[in-house]
Order: sequence, then structure tokens, then C-alpha cells
Amino acid sequence: MPDHILQTTGVMNGSARHFDEALDNWQQSYLSAMPFPAALITFNNKKPIVLFCNQLFTDIASEPKAANLSPWEGDTSVNLHPELVAALKYAPVSQDKPYQFDWMPPGSQKRRCYKITVTMMPCQTHGMTCYLMVPVDNTQAAELRSTMRMKILRDSLTGLPNRIGFSRLLDDVIALEKGTKGTAAVAVIAIDLIRFSRINESMGSVVGDELLVSVARRLASVLRPGDRLGRIGGDQFGILLSLNLGTSDVWHAARRIKALMSTPFNLANLKVKVNCAIGFSLMDERIEVSEDLLRDAQIALKHAKETDHVEVYNVGEASVLQKRFSLETDLRRAIENGDLHLVYQPILSPYNKRVVGFEALARWNHEQLGPVSPVEFIPVAEESGLIVPLGRWALESSVRTQQQWDKQVGYTLPMRVAVNVSALQLMRDNLMQVITDIKNQTGMNGERLTLELTESALMRYPEQSVSVINTMHELGIKISMDDFGTGYSSLSYLKTFPIDHLKIDRSFVANLAEDKTAVAITRAIISMASTLSIKTIVEGIETLEQRKIIMDLGCDYAQGFYFSRPLPADEAIAFYLASNKN
Repeated sequence: MPDHILQTTGVMNGSARHFDEALDNWQQSYLSAMPFPAALITFNNKKPIVLFCNQLFTDIASEPKAANLSPWEGDTSVNLHPELVAALKYAPVSQDKPYQFDWMPPGSQKRRCYKITVTMMPCQTHGMTCYLMVPVDNTQAAELRSTMRMKILRDSLTGLPNRIGFSRLLDDVIALEKGTKGTAAVAVIAIDLIRFSRINESMGSVVGDELLVSVARRLASVLRPGDRLGRIGGDQFGILLSLNLGTSDVWHAARRIKALMSTPFNLANLKVKVNCAIGFSLMDERIEVSEDLLRDAQIALKHAKETDHVEVYNVGEASVLQKRFSLETDLRRAIENGDLHLVYQPILSPYNKRVVGFEALARWNHEQLGPVSPVEFIPVAEESGLIVPLGRWALESSVRTQQQWDKQVGYTLPMRVAVNVSALQLMRDNLMQVITDIKNQTGMNGERLTLELTESALMRYPEQSVSVINTMHELGIKISMDDFGTGYSSLSYLKTFPIDHLKIDRSFVANLAEDKTAVAITRAIISMASTLSIKTIVEGIETLEQRKIIMDLGCDYAQGFYFSRPLPADEAIAFYLASNKN
């Protein structure tokens, strides 16, 4: 305390009461002189009591009935707002660490936000431990945080919760249900606009944005009290649906959505009809976080886009996808490191078993999993786009293998090796350039190579397929249509595509001995191909009886386990030499 205070108080008079009064007056004067709100408080049975404060503090922290405050007088206390009392009641203030919290005074139209700091004072007043409480107006920072939070959680175009905001809603539901018995009666519906990108590209992004806003309004109209709508992707919306009547609520909602979307939208003076795909997932005991439930709905949505039906998530699909993603990562590494290899299955005459060529087939021995079936890794490669580098590798490897065989026997072998080309490689890759590069690097003769294009690839990209086939023929490469008869009614297309070989799918061969229909279809295919000067290859021959049937039907070539399994390169050349020695 300053000396002039001591000289005018109990030190001169010898009166403790006069000293305390002077101390109180000094403390009150000190607080009143502060240019910011401040109060000196203490606690009685954990209840905060204001000892002294200034008018700025009074205007902020007191209840209206206590607008005019006075210094502490015995048992007189200041009435703080109840919310402020509750916040202070268990304030963990220590001598080393102040306590801070946010507080908004109730009642005002434009509510202010204060950051309140409570600090223990080094001295006591009237034998009580005192604390200095200072509110600092933090409204601008709080409004900025609120604005930023809104931007983070809201979609700026539609005003709906974005994926993060929608996930927060799901998290709240999951957290609420974790403390209750059973599982939450909720579902997540994922909705995707079919061919939205075409509208966006052809009519412009402004029209595309208008469509998204219109769709959001329509979807909002089907919501019931408690349901929530969000935009979870570029052209994807999500609905958090309460299940009052079980899963039937989801199917009813899906029908309402489909009906709403069937009405054309008026965009840029045009009526545009937009279809949608719908998939949904149900809350169950597996769900730990919102992303699990949302991911499940989007997995179902992916199936819905393929089937054109409303689809529900099936338990276990996520683990399958996780396995496929892990397999994709390992496959990418295997291609880069050269960990795959080719095996060669003979293609031969069923009449004299002389080998006319081989089909090159990719094989993968995984470090941990062992041999991985092509049935597993080829679909992964196609879905991820790895089929392009995989196809390039197969082409180059098969050519180099043939060069090694020629070197081994000392002359150019009169046979071809067939390499599969996927639909994705046909569409994305420049096969002409790829093969030209391989030819320049290896000196390959095109007459040693056959490209196998699946029926589905040829039908899906007919113009591009014809162009590729004609270009390959110029290089001396032959074209084989693989898996014929499995995907399309494509007999009329045989005159369109200038193919050299037609491979009849093994599904026809499996029942040749028992199914007269399969025999009739196979005979018709072979007969028509012969008329068009197309050689036929029958796949999947596994028995002597099947071999006899295809010979009776006039098939040109065959392959299958009856003749030989796929062989490593050294065994394949040995098989060729043994089969063609006469």
C-alpha cells in the first residue's frame, strides 16, 4: 500500500477499524480508476461474492436489480448473473495458474461475448483469499470464429451442411446413442445425380449450380421433422433419416425422392430431366464414427449406379473394399518392381495337337499372401487404372520371351503369342504408340503378336475399336475377340469388326456333353465365323468328350486343361517343341 495511505489510516490513529476502512476505500478507488471491467471477489462455500468492483464490471456482470453496486459492507454481497455464478462455482484457480472461460450475458438483443480471467491475489482482504476477475470483450473474435465455423461446416452454394457438417450431425447422433441400449433408429441415404457432369459441361457451370440448388430445395421438401439434409459431394446429397417405422421409412423416402426427381427442372428456358441413384445404410453396433455410416451409404450408392435400383449396404462390403485398396497398393508396387510374371497356355489344333501359339497370362506371387488369382487382381487393376501399365508390361514381356525362344532354338518360331487388352487400355492408352515403341526397342515382327480384345470392350467403344483393329492389321498384328457370347447379342457386329479369331467362351463348352442348346449355339457360331473367314478358338476344353464334340463341330483351334495348363516360359517352349516335332 502507498505510504500516504498508511499515514492517513490506522498507523497514525492506532485503529484497526479505520485502517480496514481506508484499505477498502483504496481498493474500491483503485478498481474504479481502471479503464476496463474488474472486480475483487472471494468464495464462501464455493459461492462467489463480489467484494469490490467498478461500474464497468457492474454494467456487464450484475443482474438488473443490482445495477447500483456499493463496496463490501459486512454481509452485503453483489448479485451476479446466475450463469456467471455457475461458471465460477468450481473455478480451478491456483496461485500459479489463472482460470479463463467464455461467457455471454443473457438478455441483450445483440449478445456480447467475454473472455473472463480469474487470478488469485497475493494478499488477503479481511482475512479472506481474494481473486481479481477481469472480463474482456471478445465478441469480434467470437463472431469471426462463428463465421469461420459456418464456412467450414456449410456448403456456400446450397446453404446445406457440407460433408464435414453432415458428419458432425451423424457424430452427435452416434454419441447420443452410445449411452443408450440398442442402436439408433436412423439411416443415411446417399443420392447421386446421374449424368450431372454432362449437364455441367454442355450448359455451363452457372446452370449446373442452379440445378444443384433446385435439387436441394426439392429434397428438403421430402424431409420430416428431425430429418436432416446435407450436400456431401459435388453432385451428391445425404439425408439423415429418423426411422419411426423401421426400414420401411427408408423405402418410402426413396420412392418420394424418385417421384420428385422424375419431374423435369426448368433450367435456362429448357426442361431438363435428371435421374438419381439412391443407396442407404442403417445404424448398427458396428458403427463407431460418422464416416463409417456415410461410407456404407456411399458403397450402396455405387451399387445403385450400376443396378439402377435403390440399394442397401450389406455388412462386410467395407472390409472387401479395404482389402481391394490394400491389394491395389501392393499391385502398384509389384508392377513398378517387376514382381509379376507371365505364363503361357498353348493354343493348338484339336485334331493333331500341334501348337500354333500361346496366350500370355499374368501371374502374381504376393510376398505375404502367396499366389493371388487373376480373378482378384485383374478387376482391381481395371478399377484403379493399373491395367494400363500392366497391359504395357505384358506386351513387352511377351515379345521379349519370344525373342528368347527364337534364340534358344536358333530360328524364328512360326507362331504367335496372344496378349489381352482391356477396355480401359483400349480407351485410354495409345496402343499404336506403345506397340511402335516396343517394335523399335526389340525389333519385333508384328506377325508374331495377337491382341485379344474382349467382346464387351469392342461393343463399348465400336468406333475406336475399328480404328485400333485397322491400325494393328497394318503392323501385321492379328485381332482376337475374347469371351464371345457372354455380354452382348453381337452376331451382327462380326461383319463390322475386321477380327481374325473368335474365341468361344468356356461357359458354352462346360455343358456341351449334356446341353443340346449349347451344342446348337456353338455350331451356329462356328458356322457363321467360317462363312466370314474368321478362325474359331474354343476355350476351356477339359475332357476328351469335349474335344471330340468341338472337332465334330469344325472348330479351328482350342485351348484348355485337357491339352495343357498355363506354363512358365521354359516349359512352354519345351511343350511347343515336343508337340510340333513331327
